[in-house]
Amino acid sequence: MMASNQAQIMVNNILIQNGLTTNQTNNKSATGEEIPRCVILSSRLQYNLPDEAVVYCNFNQLYKIDPCTLEMWVSEQLSVCFQGNNHALCVSSSKNYVCYPQE
Repeated sequence: MMASNQAQIMVNNILIQNGLTTNQTNNKSATGEEIPRCVILSSRLQYNLPDEAVVYCNFNQLYKIDPCTLEMWVSEQLSVCFQGNNHALCVSSSKNYVCYPQE
């Protein structure tokens, strides 16, 4: 696994880029303006998400989540939290990301 602070790594002559650093290393790929030329790796571990959680997420631009979708995600998140299930909500913008529940 790639370290969180490591921007990219070469494995068998294949460039693998850390998903957390895509905004800094290739902004056009991060915003969807251009197809990435390398493999982009993102994992639950990088975002401190539990392995067994159901994750409602958007790693795209926030304007693409319409109010109905966000309301459904939040409603589902709150209802399952009170039932003791393991769920998480994670959204990102071009600058940073936030995940709930936070550790």
